[in-house]
Amino acid sequence: MLAAAKITLALEVSMAKPPEPLEEIFPLTSLILDAEVREVKVTDPDDDPQGHDVPRQVVVLTVKRVLRGRLTDAEKKAGEVVAIKPKAPFTLKQGVKGPYLLAVDAKTGERTILGRYGPDSWTFEKIELKLRELKPASLAQ
Repeated sequence: MLAAAKITLALEVSMAKPPEPLEEIFPLTSLILDAEVREVKVTDPDDDPQGHDVPRQVVVLTVKRVLRGRLTDAEKKAGEVVAIKPKAPFTLKQGVKGPYLLAVDAKTGERTILGRYGPDSWTFEKIELKLRELKPASLAQ
C-alpha cells in the first residue's frame, strides 16, 4: 500500500509542468516587481474542488523595488500594487515574497500576475540575466 502511494506521488510530481520560458512571458509583461503579499483581499470560491488550480485571488503587494516598468503615481505614493492572481496551481498568502511579473491591461490598468507558479516561477537572477540577453521592448528601462 505504501509503495503504491509513493508511485502515485512520484507520478504527480514528475507530471508537474515547468514554468513558462521567460521568452514567452516577457512580451506579456509590463511590470516586474520585487514585492511581498501584504494582504489577500479576495479569494474566489473554488468551482472545481477536484482540479489542481486554485481560485482567482486579489492581493495587495508591498513593493520593495521596481525592476522594470512603471508604477502609477498612486502606487508609488502607497508603495503598493493591487494585483489579480488568476486561477492557477498556486496560492498566495500574506508574506509570500519574490519576483512578480505583471501584465497591465491597457484600458483598465488592472495588474495580473503572470507565471504558472507566480513568484516561484523564476529567480531574480534568471529574470535579470534574460532581460540583459533579450532586451524586450515591452520592458525597456
